[in-house]
Amino acid sequence: MMLATAEHHGVVSTTLTTFISLLAFATVVGVFAKFVKVPYTIALVLAGLLVAILGAAPGGVVITQELIIVLLLPPLLFQAGLHLDLELLQKKAVPVAILAIPGVLVSTVLVAVAIRPFLGDQAWLPALLFGAMLAPTDPISVLATLKTAKAPSRLKTLIEGESLFNDGTGVVLFLILLAAVFPTGDHESSLSIVDGVMQFIKVAGLG
Repeated sequence: MMLATAEHHGVVSTTLTTFISLLAFATVVGVFAKFVKVPYTIALVLAGLLVAILGAAPGGVVITQELIIVLLLPPLLFQAGLHLDLELLQKKAVPVAILAIPGVLVSTVLVAVAIRPFLGDQAWLPALLFGAMLAPTDPISVLATLKTAKAPSRLKTLIEGESLFNDGTGVVLFLILLAAVFPTGDHESSLSIVDGVMQFIKVAGLG
């Protein structure tokens, strides 16, 4: 029991240290970006590439999938949704729907066409699966750049609205293609139309 408690405290301490180190690193990059008049998001990307090339994260930080999904991503997504203009989103419902559903499908196909030559002759389904993984766009960096550039609010609302619903399309498409690429022979594992609709509502409507 004491060993488990010690391990738990060790995990919490490591997570807090990582979080504080990332905040400090991002603050330094932000000050530098403002000093050299470079967009903050671009400076972060360049700094991240530099850290990856050097192979040394600040403060011994180890970036894990759980850290990104549980600790870093939710506040960013919440902030984007909190400031969304719902009235303007309703007016842009048609273009948002076009970008979030047919737009994701087209992006999936285009990525598949680009990646297929590297996967062999019989690789359309894996290529489409890879395309479905990349098709749903993440607007956080784009919105930060648009805010810096003082872009029209209608453009920001369009991008934010599309990002709220494209994940639903991407998840449903990914699950369908995943079942096609890795068939199990179990009828219960295949995604029906009803299952697809429910998945879309769950991801796009409920997050």
